[in-house]
Amino acid sequence: MSDRTSAALFGEIFTLLYAAKTAKKKIDYDSLAKHFWDKAISGEYDFNPYQMDSDTALIHFGLARKAKDEEEEYACGSSIIYADDENF
Repeated sequence: MSDRTSAALFGEIFTLLYAAKTAKKKIDYDSLAKHFWDKAISGEYDFNPYQMDSDTALIHFGLARKAKDEEEEYACGSSIIYADDENF
């Protein structure tokens, strides 16, 4: 599976989980999101989290956050800090 295809797939998973959670279905969404996140960063796939294009969903699930300020954004090189980052 190509890196972009992998990222798109994981992005879709997180986006769908977020959409389903807002519809209040009876699923442990946080556990599912964490499971897929662990798989996404396992090294099995060769992509960076930003390539998933699912920052809103990742932030909602506590797997990413926005940089606190411009200084942190500059230091981390991104406005979004992901759970696998040492600065998270």
